[in-house]
Amino acid sequence: MPRPGLILVLALALFAAGCGGGGSDAEETTGPEGSTTGQAILTQAGLEGCSQSQSTGVGFVGSGLVQSVSYVVAPSCDEKPAVPTTVTALTYNTQDTASQAAAAAQKAQPNAVVITPTVAPYTTTVLVVSGPKAEEYAADIEGALPKGS
Repeated sequence: MPRPGLILVLALALFAAGCGGGGSDAEETTGPEGSTTGQAILTQAGLEGCSQSQSTGVGFVGSGLVQSVSYVVAPSCDEKPAVPTTVTALTYNTQDTASQAAAAAQKAQPNAVVITPTVAPYTTTVLVVSGPKAEEYAADIEGALPKGS
């Protein structure tokens, strides 16, 4: 039986793709070296975003959402799992709205791993990891994020 959290994330990805997916008139939120925040975090964690859906202004969780990008992830895109693991990077306009959204995301997707980075430049980002390797990939991501001082 499919997990509700996975279905919700996949529905978001399909919704985002249907709404223009890769392009928008809004400014794209970027991380180190001009990559999107989600791409930068995945790269640091040794994961690849094998496909992505992107949109801005989608009211997925809470107000103040600037950008939502969902990735199907794996250590290598040569892997083709039957059920993918996804990482949704939600970027908010303030750290407070990101914190509120993280709590709402955890409540909405109790089987997902919700990560809230605490060090710049990722303090307004919420990462929702779901799927069969969510725990493993979330640990990789958390290990790669900058640590507070």
